[in-house]
Amino acid sequence: MKIKTLLLSGAILGAAVTGQAQQWTIDTLHTGTGYLNNVYYSLENGSAKESAADNWHLAFSTARMSASILTNSADKGCKLYALDGDTTDFGTDLTAALATAITNEPMPLYNSNITWDVGAFNQNIGSGSMDYGWGEYNMNTHLITGTSIYALITSTDTFQIYISVKDGLSATTNAPVYVFKYAQLDGTAQVTKKLEAGVAAYTGQNFVYYNIETDQFLSREPKGTDWDFVFTNYNDEAVVMGNSLYKVFGILLNANTELSHYSVAEFASNDTLDHTKLFLEYSDTINAFGYNKWKNAGMSGAVAFDTVSWFVKVQNGDIWQVVYTDFVSGSASVTVNPGMVVLQKRKVYEAPVDTTESINDLNVNINALVVAPNPAVNGTTNLVIDAKTTVNNVSLQIVDINGRVVNAAAMQIRQGFNQYPVQVQHLNTGLYFIRLEGEGVYQTVKFIKE
Repeated sequence: MKIKTLLLSGAILGAAVTGQAQQWTIDTLHTGTGYLNNVYYSLENGSAKESAADNWHLAFSTARMSASILTNSADKGCKLYALDGDTTDFGTDLTAALATAITNEPMPLYNSNITWDVGAFNQNIGSGSMDYGWGEYNMNTHLITGTSIYALITSTDTFQIYISVKDGLSATTNAPVYVFKYAQLDGTAQVTKKLEAGVAAYTGQNFVYYNIETDQFLSREPKGTDWDFVFTNYNDEAVVMGNSLYKVFGILLNANTELSHYSVAEFASNDTLDHTKLFLEYSDTINAFGYNKWKNAGMSGAVAFDTVSWFVKVQNGDIWQVVYTDFVSGSASVTVNPGMVVLQKRKVYEAPVDTTESINDLNVNINALVVAPNPAVNGTTNLVIDAKTTVNNVSLQIVDINGRVVNAAAMQIRQGFNQYPVQVQHLNTGLYFIRLEGEGVYQTVKFIKE
């Protein structure tokens, strides 16, 4: 999922760049033994927040049009299995159902390494056009209603869990509301929980976290606009060991953040790199930094790859150059600065402030736009649009990663919630963008064709 971007010459960019690159700034982060401190990091302001990595089991997206639910498989050892499509079975003894599920599919469900929009609960997508894994979206009620029961195995217990509903809009907080139920695997000790994602404690955060063993909702993140990437453990899809994904320590990008890198040649220097003269491939996959591209920790010790410059395009359009200069393993045998990361950074491009017409000004008639299912299933996906008013003559374009328009059509958007099927079976596998433009409509959303 890479977006190729040719950065124009210095002469062309001159009007947008405010002076030359800044001086290098050095920053040191500590994630601790076992990397059990998540460090949310802002290139502009440094460490935004540190949170214990092992104090949660579930995480619920606060985005109105997202159904993402994560599990803490890396630091709590959570294992999630889909048990039953008959939700009336919740509260009965599902011990045999779990044994059958593990026999049929020994690999637990894991969070995506590509996007925050696909958590472990979203992995068992069926054939329904609006299936989010744990539930389906209803165009009449505008609710996502649970369709599956899961087994959640933690380090100390095994639960059955059922996400019964997500209401995209609370009457009081204008944010999502979840209702979920869990019990012991045998059906005893049933609990029903309601999560108001819009309360003050979670304002602006991407996820709300829950510890199922202590029955606590947790505010672990800074606001989504206050960080660019997080140093964390995660399970890597590319490293399969038996029936599990290997746990690694690395860096995950925030949403709407893009990354590229350049390895300096012999006798060259990170100091003299000019990003405007490099052909950089930017990626928005959340594991673009990864765990073994910027450092290595093995039998011969730990090392940071200081000959690699990372170019990070943050949410406001600024571009930063980052070089990792030191790394200390978080192994239990390390007694001095375990899990330490040292980086140097400088801003190499400052996005101009648009004092004319903003994107929000152009997009006054759309509340929300989402593609579902994403990735597309059986060559079909849907646009779900929440419109403030009816808009005629809206241009719909499907654009590939090289900026080529591969399909185009005209459409009408009706006031309220709309669902429009989009046929994509003719497209090659990869990342695409759907672009809508019309009166008071200016939105782009990405999707994957598998």
